[in-house]
Amino acid sequence: MERSAFEIYWWEKITSASAFVDATVTALRECKLPVLLVPNDLPWRDSMRYVMQGHAVADCSRLSVETIDVLDKNKENRTPGVFLLKMLGDDTYRGSSVHTIQQHILNNNLMQGKLLWIKGLSEKNVDQWLKFCNGFEIEKRERGMIVVEMPFDNDISQYKNLKAIRYESLIRDYSVQLFIEYVLDDKGYDKRWRHYLSMLISTLCKKDVEIACMLAQDYKLKVCRIDEALRNISVDARFARRGCSEDHILNLVRNKRTEKIDRLIWTAQMQVLFPIMEIERIKWVERYWAEIKSVIETRGITVVGGNTWIANPYEAELKRLYELYKGEALDKERDKKRESRLKLMYECRNELAHLHICSHEKVYALLEAQFEDFF
Repeated sequence: MERSAFEIYWWEKITSASAFVDATVTALRECKLPVLLVPNDLPWRDSMRYVMQGHAVADCSRLSVETIDVLDKNKENRTPGVFLLKMLGDDTYRGSSVHTIQQHILNNNLMQGKLLWIKGLSEKNVDQWLKFCNGFEIEKRERGMIVVEMPFDNDISQYKNLKAIRYESLIRDYSVQLFIEYVLDDKGYDKRWRHYLSMLISTLCKKDVEIACMLAQDYKLKVCRIDEALRNISVDARFARRGCSEDHILNLVRNKRTEKIDRLIWTAQMQVLFPIMEIERIKWVERYWAEIKSVIETRGITVVGGNTWIANPYEAELKRLYELYKGEALDKERDKKRESRLKLMYECRNELAHLHICSHEKVYALLEAQFEDFF
């Protein structure tokens, strides 16, 4: 299976994701059995195993990795011990033995030099497997190691030989945004677009960085609306089983929960577009400081939506700046591009202030230009 550079970068270079890898390797080093508690929508799980196994082998050079898919290989629903003996090719154990199956496996070096990666557990057999794995008393890594990967958040504190490593508790939302900004930079987006799109994508996708990366990597989001891109992904056969949780973005799209999606988009726009417009508003005020001050002193300027008079040009809101410019109070030689820019910012700010999202076209116009382009 081909692994993209982005997949490996996520698991090796992004701090919170690499911490998940490191915690697993550390548990193995301490002769604990790591239990990886991962979500169903874990990004690039094959690459996660590849990176973790690579670190484990590098840490213990005489180690080979064997992946055991219980769901696929244990159709007969054998007990964990009987099943594992079969997978290890041993038929010498007798139930009447004074030794447990775990002791038999270790005493006969059946796991010698092996890392057994157990996955494919179900809700019906997970407790049985956890109890069985806890029965291994491994003192030296060379005698064999086990990793259990499961999509459940069971409490395993009662098992002294197991070490719970929770993906959700280590991964931070900001890690997703940082990673997506890296992907966007690789795709050639400038700083303003990277900041906006990384915030938008990470707000929508939350911790599903695989879907987030697909949006950033496969879609030209300057020209393609993000809701259209998400609809395409939601019907992609590769992700048919993805997005089972109620708030997952693909579930929201499939169930046409437009109001919820719009609120997420609004949240991202508020965090990025609002500051951009405020910084630019200040630049407009400083450019026309004398003219605004003159209007304040002669006929006055009120706060939008109220009767309060402003005393300082910095208090002039976008709507008032647009009205003053349109009325030639700021510039006798009205420039249509400047007027349109002020109108755009006023409309965008007003929409966000009233809990509405800015259209894709307006966001494009806002981010593609900046104050310096008009003077």
